[in-house]
Amino acid sequence: MSQKERKIVDYGGYRVENDGSIRNIKTGRLLISKEIVRMGGKNVRRANLVARLFLGAPRNSRSKVMFKDGDKHNCNVDNLYYYLPWPLYRDEVLKLTSELPLHQLEGFDGVVGGGMVLNYIVPIRYGFANGVPSDEIACLGNLQVLEGGDNVYPKVLEFINKNR
Repeated sequence: MSQKERKIVDYGGYRVENDGSIRNIKTGRLLISKEIVRMGGKNVRRANLVARLFLGAPRNSRSKVMFKDGDKHNCNVDNLYYYLPWPLYRDEVLKLTSELPLHQLEGFDGVVGGGMVLNYIVPIRYGFANGVPSDEIACLGNLQVLEGGDNVYPKVLEFINKNR
C-alpha cells in the first residue's frame, strides 16, 4: 500500500485511517497521537487497532504488533507487522506437525525412532528468522524421515510421541 493511498475504516463511532490517525465521527475531533487511545470508554492500543483493521487478524492470537522502524508512535499500516516470539513460533510448528498425517511420509512406519528421525527440510529457526508462516514450515512437503544424524531436530520426536 503506497503512502499516498488513503484508506479509512469506520469503527464504533470512530474513523481509523491507514496512517494511524483516529477521528471521532460525531465531533470530528482527532484523537491525540499516543500509543494508547480512549475509544468508547475503553483503552485501545492504537497499533493493535490499525493492524487488525488493515492487516486482518493475526494468524496466531498470541502474536504481537511490532513496528518496522521501532517507533511506537508511527502507527502507519506500512510500519506494522505481526510478530510471534520464538518459543511460541516453535511450539506452534511442533503442534501443527503433530496434527499432520505423518504416515504419508516416505519411510514413516508409524513410529519414528530406532535411528530414524523426522527432519524439517527448511529448519524451524530459519522459518522464524525469515518470517515464514508456521504452517508453511509444518507441512508434509517440508518434512522427511532420515537416519539419525546432525541435521535433525530430536525435540520433534519427543513432542509428537508425547502428544499422541
